[in-house]
Amino acid sequence: MGRRRRQVFINVPFDEKYERLYVALIAGLVGLGANPRCSLEVPTTRDRLRRVFNLLRSCDLSIHDLCRVQLSRDKPRCPRFNMPFEAGLAVALFLSGSRKPWYILEEDRYRLLKSLSDLKGYEVNAHEGTPKGMLGVLLDIFPWDPHQPDPDALHRMYQDLRKASSQIKKENGNDLFRPRSFRVLRYAAEDIAKRVRHETSSY
Repeated sequence: MGRRRRQVFINVPFDEKYERLYVALIAGLVGLGANPRCSLEVPTTRDRLRRVFNLLRSCDLSIHDLCRVQLSRDKPRCPRFNMPFEAGLAVALFLSGSRKPWYILEEDRYRLLKSLSDLKGYEVNAHEGTPKGMLGVLLDIFPWDPHQPDPDALHRMYQDLRKASSQIKKENGNDLFRPRSFRVLRYAAEDIAKRVRHETSSY
């Protein structure tokens, strides 16, 4: 019987500019033996916040990318608060006794000191806005074990999933951040990870 897969709540920007990092995050998590979960699984209802909170609470750890601090292009121009709000829920859970790890990601590791100074003293995992940086962050977060893919294998998983994501996006209203897109992307990542592991072990 295989080991239980860690359930990882991901809290990231749902926008086109973030797509490459999003795909790298999904590929990396699945490649490292985890199961990504996110608010896209939760239907838009009056009770949605409670359901998002319960999903977050059910996971083993959470990852929060707070790299979107810019004002929106559309009027009224404002910053996006979903990511820091969900990160706050995770921190509150931790401080109230859950002890489930939470990790803060940013593009620039020093910007968080200005945008969210309450987290001063906590580790910021900087991906520098690149898929390679995102995969490096995940390798830092997850403890090494002998069954873990090496960085090259993990990058192959990302490249293959990136190719698959174009078709997934096309088949789902040109939107990679729809609930069905998320499910199909996660399934594709699992299939790719199995194949790359098999190819790697055959050498």
